[in-house]
Amino acid sequence: MAGGVVVYGDLYFLVNAFADAVLLFVAARLAQVELRRWRTWCAAALGAAYALSAFYLPAPLFGVVGKVLVSIAMCALAAAPLRAAALVRFVLYFYLSSVVAAGLTMGLGSLAGLSTAVTSLGFMPWWLPVVALAAIFWGSQHVWRQLRELRSSRSLSVPVEISCAGRSVTVIALLDTGNRLRDPLT
Repeated sequence: MAGGVVVYGDLYFLVNAFADAVLLFVAARLAQVELRRWRTWCAAALGAAYALSAFYLPAPLFGVVGKVLVSIAMCALAAAPLRAAALVRFVLYFYLSSVVAAGLTMGLGSLAGLSTAVTSLGFMPWWLPVVALAAIFWGSQHVWRQLRELRSSRSLSVPVEISCAGRSVTVIALLDTGNRLRDPLT
């Protein structure tokens, strides 16, 4: 095919499956949802198969409704069973992660001198989505650590009233749980 674009289905599937797996992991981490490894890879394969089928199936299946249904199915498959509220939170974090990854890919493409039209159509160097996904992964780990530290510091803060000689003052103190105490003799 002279002058046309050649898409290798196996590579397209693998790249999409890897990207979907990373996005599911990031979303699960942010939504505090536990994933099973084999279920996550099955969900990623579902997303990759859906992306690959765009070359073969009619266009109406790839509208907003189709994409929403497949993404909900991916999240439900990766982390089942979940209550409805937890699934909604997981799906929303999945969308957030996807949008950030797409924006980073477009931004990196722009920095690399590629036109926005080229990167939005998916014709880009292989390293752009890899770098974007690595940045998303690193960023989610950093955000997760910050949120955990914030949450733990709030739960260990308690108001304490100190009284002495008829005067009292209220301060915020850290609760010492003693959970790391060890008896050296036993």
